[in-house]
Amino acid sequence: MKAMDDSRLTQLRFEREQKNEIDKEPLLRRKRSASLDADIQLNWAVSHNDVATVKSLVEREHVKLNEAGVDGMLPLHRAASTGSLECVKLLVQKGAKINVYDSNGISPLDVAVAEGEFECALYLINSGADINNIRDGFTDIQTSSNQKRR
Repeated sequence: MKAMDDSRLTQLRFEREQKNEIDKEPLLRRKRSASLDADIQLNWAVSHNDVATVKSLVEREHVKLNEAGVDGMLPLHRAASTGSLECVKLLVQKGAKINVYDSNGISPLDVAVAEGEFECALYLINSGADINNIRDGFTDIQTSSNQKRR
């Protein structure tokens, strides 16, 4: 009787597995991959210091290195603000403008200093970034916002 129960369970399990395979099959055929705009991918990769993806996008896609995204930030600003030194270097080497301003009038150097990303700031300075807004380790923007709070 035990052998009969096992074989019956095996048969039921087999039928159930077959049914599940049949049910899954149409889902597999409908599977689609989502693709994001190359500029969105670039901004994400820069924010996460994903140098390989940044390099791939810059070399293979027509990404806009010197245009702001929907949030007003440019890729170089984003890289400088997150301390992605390798991405900062790559973007500059590939033609990103150093003395460019986001929608708030802030430069990549301003962002790097404000966020304490001093390696990025030093690289930007050595690459020709305008240092006139930097005073005592702060940007003019930080200094004026601190004075307003007082």
